[in-house]
Amino acid sequence: GNYSITYNTATFTITPRPASVTPNAASKVYGDADPALSGVLVGFVAGDGVTATYSRTTGETVAGSPYTISATLSPAGVLGNYSITYNTALFTIDPKAASVTPNAASKIYGNADPALTGTLSGFLAADGVTATYSRTAGETVASSPYTISATLSPAGVLSNYSITYNTANFTINPRALDITANNQSKTYGNLFTFSGTEFTTGAGQLVTGDSVASVTLISAGAAATATVTAPGPTYAITASAAVGTGLANYSITYHGGTLTVNPKPLDITANNRTKTYGDTVTFAGTEFTTGAGQLVNGNTVTSVTLTSAGAVATASVSGSPYTITPSAAVGTGLGNYTISYHNATIGLTVNPAPLSITADSIVGTPAVDPFTKVYNGLVYTGFTVRYDGFVNGETPSVLGGSLSFSGAGTTAVLPGTYTVTPGGLTSVNYTITFVNGTLKITFGTCGGSDPGGVILPPINADGTSVYKRKAGSTIPVKFKVCDASGNSISDPNVVFPTGCCGSVTLTSIRRGTVDNVNENGTTDIPGSAFTYSGDHWQLNMATTNLQAGDTDTFQIPLKDGSYVTFTVGLK
Repeated sequence: GNYSITYNTATFTITPRPASVTPNAASKVYGDADPALSGVLVGFVAGDGVTATYSRTTGETVAGSPYTISATLSPAGVLGNYSITYNTALFTIDPKAASVTPNAASKIYGNADPALTGTLSGFLAADGVTATYSRTAGETVASSPYTISATLSPAGVLSNYSITYNTANFTINPRALDITANNQSKTYGNLFTFSGTEFTTGAGQLVTGDSVASVTLISAGAAATATVTAPGPTYAITASAAVGTGLANYSITYHGGTLTVNPKPLDITANNRTKTYGDTVTFAGTEFTTGAGQLVNGNTVTSVTLTSAGAVATASVSGSPYTITPSAAVGTGLGNYTISYHNATIGLTVNPAPLSITADSIVGTPAVDPFTKVYNGLVYTGFTVRYDGFVNGETPSVLGGSLSFSGAGTTAVLPGTYTVTPGGLTSVNYTITFVNGTLKITFGTCGGSDPGGVILPPINADGTSVYKRKAGSTIPVKFKVCDASGNSISDPNVVFPTGCCGSVTLTSIRRGTVDNVNENGTTDIPGSAFTYSGDHWQLNMATTNLQAGDTDTFQIPLKDGSYVTFTVGLK
């Protein structure tokens, strides 16, 4: 009370209380739901019950983040009491972890690539992310595996992801290739040489551009000595070591073949044979010929069974040639041949046996006498023959035709020696040689004291007559010949070869006489020919041409071919 108080007034100012709202930074993974946003209120009086609602700017891509987080406060009626600092924060969308993983793949060399696939992980379905798979280029087994990778689309969404791009292997596996040795055949004794092309590949297995140029082929049967018999006739062919293009891309399976050794043709031909009718043929088994150059490897044919109907002694000429049939060859290595037996080209020829038919008066062996007869002025008709050479016990009854005789002897009547020719007989089994005979017509034996065909006295038949050579002297030469009846023959055509009168021929001269003169010559006119006188033939032979001191031998040729021979000496 003691004061006169002036009650002045002043202004009591309530200034805005500093306050702030600070959103907490937040984030999420792309595609996730937004987390609840929060923040910090600072400076607000609790009694005001200020609360904050947080929100962010819209957007859902990683590329568009970070987005701003801001706050709205309430209740609005108290907010004027504050000087509010509205802070913001960042809302980050982090990339979503995602991956693409190709599936491993493979193919057989030469095949088309299979469709490549893989697995997408972490991608939102709504983004429609797809993968295209591819592999590095290459088509060989040796360069595989190749890398399979992926390309994703659409590109616009991919930045929202943290993508792991995985890879996988693409393997090219070897292609199956079957190489089969072709079956082969050869003839025994031949050397089989493989060129390396005797094979077949599996149908469609080789890829275009690849090839098998050659294969190593081996077989024991390729040798020239490979046999048809055990261990033949088939031998394995082994294939290996193929050479070609692109073969490293194949898994090769080699398949063997078979080399068959076929028998070699062998021709065995019976040799032609001949024999003489009546002979028996015994085959030694070596009478054959093999085809030129057909036997190989030292193989031999040592014998062959040979048969022929002509082998018997009675096989006839008319039935020949007879077939000679070979069979049953024996030798070495013959199981390796296909033997073709060939009959002899001609066969067994039976040649006629030699048969001689000789005109002869004696049938038998030996036969030496000719046909003889004593002159009687008639034709001889008693001709016979001798047979030499019949076989198989045959006799002249097997001969055809009729025995006949020809030649001078069949008509001769005068003394002499004449040919007699047999003929007329035939035979297929004999080659007949007709041998001439002779007919000798001789003089007969003279009766009485004077023999025929010898010198008659006065010349001694024993050659002891010695004459005195003197001028004009002659020596009476006398002889006679007789017919079958013993009659002296006076016909000069029958007695002398010339048909008339005969002659005396000096045949030898020897110096020195055998004795003293014991005969007397006659002084007479020398004769030029014989004359028939009484019962004998006589010629007065001149001595003028003879030398004293010689012994001379003379002959008087007679019609039958004989001679009257005499010897006289001269003093």
